Amino acid sequence: MNGLNQNDPKETKLELRATAVAKTFPAAPAGDTAFKLGPVDLDLAAGTCLAVIGPNGSGKSTLFQILTGNVRASSGSVTLAGHPVAAIRKDFGYLPQHNLLPPWATPRELCLYAAGMLTGDTRDAENALTYWDCLDFARRPVGMLSAGMRKRVGLAVATLHDPHVLVMDEPFEALDLGHIAALRQEIQRRTESGRITIFATHIAGYAADLATAAFFLHNGSGHMMNWPATRREREEILESRFAQVAPPPRSFLHPAGVP
Repeated sequence: MNGLNQNDPKETKLELRATAVAKTFPAAPAGDTAFKLGPVDLDLAAGTCLAVIGPNGSGKSTLFQILTGNVRASSGSVTLAGHPVAAIRKDFGYLPQHNLLPPWATPRELCLYAAGMLTGDTRDAENALTYWDCLDFARRPVGMLSAGMRKRVGLAVATLHDPHVLVMDEPFEALDLGHIAALRQEIQRRTESGRITIFATHIAGYAADLATAAFFLHNGSGHMMNWPATRREREEILESRFAQVAPPPRSFLHPAGVP
C-alpha cells in the first residue's frame, strides 16, 4: 500500500477527484425500492473541508466507503493527486459512523498496529492517544468502553498519520463538549495546513462553522450547494434544503396521548 511521496499537500498538488462515481445494489425485495448512488462528481482541492449533508439513507456512508477505497464503485473513478485511490490508501484516514474496532483489542494495541502499518513510528500512536484523551483507558478492551470513548479511539486511529484526506461519518456523535472542541480544532488545523477533510453531519451549525463547501445528497443523487460567506446564511440554506426533501411530520401523537 504505497502513498504520496511529499508530506506537504501544497507541494503534492493535492486534489481529490471523483468522476461519475456510481454504485448499484442487487434488486430489492418485492415492495422495496432498489438503491443506487450517483453518478457523483467531486473535485476537491487542497485545503477543502467538505460537509456532506443529506437525510438518513441518502447514500453518504456508501459514498464515503467508495472515496476511501473500501468499496469498489460500479462505475466511475476516484483519484488523489492523479493516483487511483486503491494504490494510495495509506494517504486516507477513515472514521465510519458505527464502531468497527475489534472489541478484544485495546486502544494502545490498535494505535500501535496502525502506526506500524502507516508510519513506522510508535510515537505517532502515543501522540494520537494523548491528543484524543485516551490514555486513561488505553489498556482496556474496546468492548468495555463507552460510545464516546470508542469514538475517540476511532479518531486516534484515523488521524495518527495526519492523512492527506480524512473522511469522517458523523464524527461528532457521542462526543462530549470538550472532545467536540478538540475535533473542531483538528478539522480547522487540517484546513489551514492544506489537507482535505470530508465529514457528514446532521448538525447544521457544525457544517456552517467548519466547512468550506457543502455537498447535498438525497436518494443517491447529489450536488454541490451554494455556500455563502456567513454562518447564518449557511445554516438557513441547509435548514431550508432539508425542509424541502425531509419535512417534519405535520402532526404526531404524544406517547402519553397528549396532542
